[in-house]
Amino acid sequence: MNKISVFIVALLIISILSIYPTLPFSAFAKKPQKPPPPPPPISKKICVLFFDDGFQNSYTVALPILLKYNFGATFGIITSLIGMDQNTLWARLTSTQIRDLSNKGFEIASHSVTHTDLLLLDHTQRMYELTESNKVLQALITNVLDFIAPYSHTNSVIDAEILSVYQAYRSWDNYPNTIFVGSETLNTFKKEVSAKGNMVFLGYHQLRDAVGDYITSPTLFTQEMKWLYSQKYQVISFLKYRGK
Repeated sequence: MNKISVFIVALLIISILSIYPTLPFSAFAKKPQKPPPPPPPISKKICVLFFDDGFQNSYTVALPILLKYNFGATFGIITSLIGMDQNTLWARLTSTQIRDLSNKGFEIASHSVTHTDLLLLDHTQRMYELTESNKVLQALITNVLDFIAPYSHTNSVIDAEILSVYQAYRSWDNYPNTIFVGSETLNTFKKEVSAKGNMVFLGYHQLRDAVGDYITSPTLFTQEMKWLYSQKYQVISFLKYRGK
């Protein structure tokens, strides 16, 4: 660049500075964008929700409420009872309903073929309960990965047999923080769940208007789910709890 060119550039700079004498250099710099707000904190309260035995009222009563609160759950199916006892108090989930639950994102787990206590069976009988129930469910849906032990009874030998077919299972020994919900009052439910701290497994069976150890009225069930939601529990399936 010759002296004349340098002189011209200098004049241009002086002219610009004389026009904008009060603007600092920072005024021409790109302003940083405001950072996005942090994501909401993940709930530290976890509730793993189960519906054991495959009763049809877990579909007709529970499903709309689970969808309302965006809750997950695991449905344990006794395969020899699929579609049985229709139009009775003991009606079981049909194949169509099981598929629909799976399509809606709920986990379908095996609860054996006959719901016989595995401690009362020999090795061959136990393997039939494990493999045949898996085979039946795999014909309806895919990825049947978990097993719910009948009566929650196992031992070290049975544990190994289960894990030869499934990825994981629920029993008393490996998940002692399980509550089987019945006809207790809402206040009792709140106290029992709160006593488990930030991690609780809830097992339901029948949802109908009656009183029993494994029977919960639709009204009470609705209140219990509403309370879990109000207490900011993350209600999930066993599969999601395992990180799958």
